[in-house]
Amino acid sequence: MEVVKIRIINEFKKDKKSQKNIYFSKNELSLILNEYSKNVAKGIWKDYAIDHNVNCASFSIFRNSFERPVLKIEKRKLSFGFEYCLQKNDKPIFTSKFISKVLGQIDKIPKLIAF
Repeated sequence: MEVVKIRIINEFKKDKKSQKNIYFSKNELSLILNEYSKNVAKGIWKDYAIDHNVNCASFSIFRNSFERPVLKIEKRKLSFGFEYCLQKNDKPIFTSKFISKVLGQIDKIPKLIAF
């Protein structure tokens, strides 16, 4: 009979680089995806992308997968907390410390209506 040695290697070691990145929390992401799903059901939005780095976390919304993002929700680090920003065509529209206020502004954005 052969003796087998098992070594447990911790695969989930935290990198110093990944600790500095900014992410959306589970609750924040839930609120964003709820708003996203409403507009997908209306046929307005088609795709999304989530990015994160040292400076900010962003949720980009697309009408078509081959276009630039129509809207972008960013979470930025401040010296004493976080700030959320709603951008349209890479221009800031609304900024707040509360994500619910930023998401409330999405319905107030003027939209083109086709007849």
